[in-house]
Amino acid sequence: MDEIPAEAWKGLGEDGVDVVEDLMQKIHDQEKMLEAWQENVIVPIYKEKGDIQDCGKYRGIALMTLTMKMWERIIEKMLREETEISEQQFGFMPEKEKHAIVAVCQIQEIFGNRENCI
Repeated sequence: MDEIPAEAWKGLGEDGVDVVEDLMQKIHDQEKMLEAWQENVIVPIYKEKGDIQDCGKYRGIALMTLTMKMWERIIEKMLREETEISEQQFGFMPEKEKHAIVAVCQIQEIFGNRENCI
């Protein structure tokens, strides 16, 4: 969409991150962004569950330019470095998902069958 090929960013390597950061700083300062970077294409993806004709059985995937994907990762990295995540946080934490599933299973075992709890 922005006509910057992936090979250009790959060729820049780590220097590409600096280029993207500089671009985004200029965009922030000037309060003006390329139109191609403001638009996303949303593609519906079937969840493989239920009626294929039910619109609720799809989730939208945003297709954006590689430049914006790089910027998104830079921002995410900066946010993760600046924020502190509670030990109780399980959502969207890949390394903790298993612990949350085990905890839910244990709660179901304890409270799911109330006859054995009393």
